[in-house]
Amino acid sequence: LFTKVLVLAKSSKDNCGHLAFFGSPQDALKHFEVNKLQNIMVKINPDYEGGQGLADYYIDRFNSKGRG
Repeated sequence: LFTKVLVLAKSSKDNCGHLAFFGSPQDALKHFEVNKLQNIMVKINPDYEGGQGLADYYIDRFNSKGRG
């Protein structure tokens, strides 16, 4: 269905959305270490929204890969 996936996540550092991933669906599954795209939300949403609160981790991880 999708050829590209873009994930924005809210950083706790500045309370703004940042790019946490852009690429193929297969690479998104690897990047977020999930088996379904919908599970990405569980990784990045804060715990009070039923998530794991890892937005900052995935924002930093994506930016450290030298995208661009």
